[in-house]
Amino acid sequence: MVKIPTIGGGDIEGVEQRTQFLHDLGILIALWGKVEMHIECEIWKITKMEMLHASIVLGTLQHKAKISILYALLRLEGRDDAISHLKTAMSFAKRNALMHGTLASEHDFTKFSFFTRSVDDRYRVKRHDYNAATFHDHVWQFRELASAAVDCLTVTHDQLEEICTSGAIRRARDLTSP
Repeated sequence: MVKIPTIGGGDIEGVEQRTQFLHDLGILIALWGKVEMHIECEIWKITKMEMLHASIVLGTLQHKAKISILYALLRLEGRDDAISHLKTAMSFAKRNALMHGTLASEHDFTKFSFFTRSVDDRYRVKRHDYNAATFHDHVWQFRELASAAVDCLTVTHDQLEEICTSGAIRRARDLTSP
């Protein structure tokens, strides 16, 4: 648990729990972004698209479309192990609940919940309960599963950097400059 010094000598109730929660939520968001970029890069690499084209096309798609495309491409290549690792990490993350759910907590953050609602054939509400320790464990377990998933992909660090940063940006600038 992170220990935060208090200002002015008074205690802020639940500061350690809130700080730990926000820290872990930030880690989860960063990890998800990393996995998402690996997914895009693997699609780019398998399809042999031009980097700028891949960035434009894939950058407009939601996660569900991208992961479905990647699963189909990996299946064509017989890479069922990568599919299995990705599916395990994606289902464990509970990303939609944690990113799009409604957060409710005790005033001191000793317990907190994410509520999600869905309306398909009927109205459903799901509740995902945590405390600072269980949420921390969830994030670190996702970290391990995400690491195993991206290790099954063939994207190198340099390729990831290229498509994420300067390469695609430079090419876009060259193409759009007068």
